[in-house]
Amino acid sequence: MTDTERDVLVAKAEAARARARLQDTIAQLRARLTPKALAEDAADSARQGALKLGMTSLETARRRPALVGGIAGLALGLLFWRARDARRSKASSEGREDDRHAQ
Repeated sequence: MTDTERDVLVAKAEAARARARLQDTIAQLRARLTPKALAEDAADSARQGALKLGMTSLETARRRPALVGGIAGLALGLLFWRARDARRSKASSEGREDDRHAQ
């Protein structure tokens, strides 16, 4: 066997190994790119983001309780104010409907 023949055999073996690695990589990518796998990855990312946000919020609340209390109070006040406005709007629209039906 000449050096050239040996080089060809070595090159063919390396090409076969590279082809096998490429096929393995393609199989892994196909498995990771299925809709189910993508949805699971997105859910994991969202969970991790929510956990990080929760931990950051908790740390902020420990450092500045007055600020967090003020923000919470403001948010609750806004919710009650919107609920009151919604009740008033509903009551006034019901009153107008009663007036139309009476005519």
